[in-house]
Amino acid sequence: MSEYGNGLSFGQTRNLDKERIKRALRGELVCGEDENGFIYAEASREDCERFILSAYDDCVYQAKQSMDSGRALERLLKSKGVEIGVTYTLAEYMNFMEAARRESDDYIYEPE
Repeated sequence: MSEYGNGLSFGQTRNLDKERIKRALRGELVCGEDENGFIYAEASREDCERFILSAYDDCVYQAKQSMDSGRALERLLKSKGVEIGVTYTLAEYMNFMEAARRESDDYIYEPE
């Protein structure tokens, strides 16, 4: 569903969406792109709201795909006899989760 094409991480695409949402909240939408990034122009409130909700829907879609994938993998492993505490420990799983998190930890969170 992402409009940014291949080669960008989930965090990078969410950072781009956040930049665009901030501008949409000020009444501006992307009208083009150059070597410095997006070019913005004034837009109607309705168009800005539509973009913001679309960006949110895309993020939910991507998150749900990830969660569904995790559940499917868990069910597949269980169907093959792989279970926590028998084949691997929760600590081993947590170590793999932490390593995976660090591999693509490029989303910039807003300060609290």
